[in-house]
Amino acid sequence: MSLNIAFALVTVLVTIYALIKRYETRCVLIVAGFAMAIFSLKPMIAFQQFDASMTKASLIIAICSAMGFAAAISLTKCDVHLVALLTRPLKSLGVFLLPACMAVTGICAVAIPSTAGLCAAVGPSMIPILIRSGFRPAIAATAIVCSTTPALLNPGVAHNVFVSKLANMEVMEFIGQFTLPLVLFAVATIAGLMIVCVAYRDYK
Repeated sequence: MSLNIAFALVTVLVTIYALIKRYETRCVLIVAGFAMAIFSLKPMIAFQQFDASMTKASLIIAICSAMGFAAAISLTKCDVHLVALLTRPLKSLGVFLLPACMAVTGICAVAIPSTAGLCAAVGPSMIPILIRSGFRPAIAATAIVCSTTPALLNPGVAHNVFVSKLANMEVMEFIGQFTLPLVLFAVATIAGLMIVCVAYRDYK
């Protein structure tokens, strides 16, 4: 193992620890990136990569479109109305309220791909419903955060645009190839959290 690879592994482990300790995410990632750039004796490569990425027309269009869409649904309160519409029939499902809420959150995630925006839109409605129905606060919050995977079905997500360009594919073609694995992963996440909920008796 070379010295560069060893340092990179240490940096990744320290970064994971810092994220687990809930330090500011963007600050941690920037510091980790600069640390690896400096150790490689090419400190300017971080700025060069940023410049190369942020001047790509495809990324700028995708990011600006996603930001514009998020701003529009926030100003029109469409996210609030969508959540209210989907959560209304969920209040009397017993323990099955957990997978139902996760499914609804996953549907909302496709329309609101930002994790922060999704939690802000869905959390104030879903979490109180889950807690009042007998679920512990920790499992209620976990259900929301674990349901964000379907956001990758949104063609406006910058990651989809970036990876599809690397693969020389259209965005919708790229999403189409990975739709089934994403849906299966979302279903497996719901089933796994249900098992955890029952095993640790997080439902009264």
